[in-house]
Amino acid sequence: MSFFEENTGCLKQRFPGFENEVLSRFKADSALTLVETDSGFPSAVYRGRLLHSRQAPLREAERIAEREDLARASCVIITGFGLGYLAEACLTLNPGISVVIMEPDIPLFLASLSSRPLSRIFTSQRISLLLNADPEVLFSLLSAVPPGPIKLVKFRPLYENHKAYYDHVETVIASFINRREINENTLKRFGHVWVRNMFRNLSGLMKARPVMELYGLFSGTPALVLAAGPSLDLLMPHLKNLRDKFLIIAVDTSLNACVLSGVEPDFLIVVDPQYWNTRHLDKMALGSCAVVSELSTHPAVFRKAMGQLYFCSSIFPLSRYFEEVLGDWGRLGAGGSVSTTAWDFARLLGCRPILFAGLDLGFPDKATHYRGSFFEERSQSLAGRMMPPETLSFSYITEAGPFADVNNLGGRTLTDRRLSLYRWWFENQLTLYPGTDTGTLSAKGLAIKNMPLVDLENLYERPDIRKELDPVLRNLGKEPAENAPTKGSHLVPVMERLAEEMTALKHYAEKALALTGTLATARSGINDAGAVLGELNRIDGHILASVSRDIAGFLVQESARGILSRASAETTMEKLTEETGAMYREIMESADFHLSLLRTSLTQITRID
Repeated sequence: MSFFEENTGCLKQRFPGFENEVLSRFKADSALTLVETDSGFPSAVYRGRLLHSRQAPLREAERIAEREDLARASCVIITGFGLGYLAEACLTLNPGISVVIMEPDIPLFLASLSSRPLSRIFTSQRISLLLNADPEVLFSLLSAVPPGPIKLVKFRPLYENHKAYYDHVETVIASFINRREINENTLKRFGHVWVRNMFRNLSGLMKARPVMELYGLFSGTPALVLAAGPSLDLLMPHLKNLRDKFLIIAVDTSLNACVLSGVEPDFLIVVDPQYWNTRHLDKMALGSCAVVSELSTHPAVFRKAMGQLYFCSSIFPLSRYFEEVLGDWGRLGAGGSVSTTAWDFARLLGCRPILFAGLDLGFPDKATHYRGSFFEERSQSLAGRMMPPETLSFSYITEAGPFADVNNLGGRTLTDRRLSLYRWWFENQLTLYPGTDTGTLSAKGLAIKNMPLVDLENLYERPDIRKELDPVLRNLGKEPAENAPTKGSHLVPVMERLAEEMTALKHYAEKALALTGTLATARSGINDAGAVLGELNRIDGHILASVSRDIAGFLVQESARGILSRASAETTMEKLTEETGAMYREIMESADFHLSLLRTSLTQITRID
């Protein structure tokens, strides 16, 4: 059997689609020439360029992998395959690490399969092979890797041949790392707030409907989505007239613009857990406006009179626990901004086209929000002789690393690291859903691929549809809900079961913490230590089997990441015992925190019902 047959056999077994998607569509590049070496491992020349060492290609790859310091990495992404030496070295020298191979040149990859046996690479469950794949797919793939650093290793000999592709790969990796860092910092700062909000909002489930009831309800209906950027000022004088021609979807931060324009939006999207975000709704009546929210939103929102309330699924384990028991609520995309959720809501309603107003993702003319927004009014109220509003705006603009980027007119608009992540989210979603006709009215907003600029005057050419929309909107929530509980009696048994699970989890964590204390004091002999470790393993099994582990573990993620990132072969037993004890203590404290909130919420719901 030839090397090619052996290697393609491994690939077909490991990747079932390989034969139809690759072998049947591409031929090996004949320009690859193998070169014998003294080490017995072949090198190769491709179009006049040497790909590996002429003496010892495997050892060369091992030195590169060692130089990259991959010991603590959870994942390494290799741009280019060559003859596979770099991928093999990363697998061999770093047991446990995930290896992603990004190779845009399929014919060259097929030619490499005739060079040597590669089964060690292709049979590994730690390998992901992406052949001429859209670099954007990296985002979902990286979301599944364990916590830890992500490393990029470049196969230099052919890097320049596909520089644009590899630059895109680097951009996606940087965006993922950036977003993960922001998420981790946000969790560290607001994790307890989110959990507290969710427990306080459980009573809201008694009046909410699942957002999935609305999917497809407005198929083919044009939607105008109102974000809160400075360019919203340009739309406000036209909003009252355009209401007859569009379904109006507003994010919470843009509600005051609607009020100032004399327009009640059809849907209001409110998904922010923080108190200050509720201030956008100060002194505002929501009237018959339907509100789309989720369980972690700040409870102050739900004290207002409003139209029908809809809940969407949440990314948080506590919310998922209730949803698994009570029924699916329906998912909306979450790209870190309420505007991303509003776009996905419009998409799932079936709206076409979806037009954005106020989606600037930057600071056109150095403005931060539309005139009359809560942000602007707050900066005015906080201003003084020594701190004018301009100083507060300057701080807002400069705090997240500002830089200029291309806008929809081809000029430059100031943006920042955080806002550019939202641009990446929109571009990724518009690639995933190419049939979603989306445009923007923000001329000086950050340019977003596949979201063209639309002339405001052209909107007046659309027919009036308000007479068709209003009867549908008035009927929202009138039909019986299938997936939302209507009485506390639905919720109470679920909450009581969770309390039992959380109590058991706290007990196991307390017991494990005491055992690690026994190990740390070193009062026991080696035989006793073995028994203690055995008991800890048994307790770990109970913790991992608990349905409440993810709920309590939500607040322990930072400690877990810290332990994993610091772990190495040189870690002493004493240090490991200390960190393990700290982990059990955090699990115990998290379980206790959840139990306290759970008991309070149970009392409230029982009283309401």
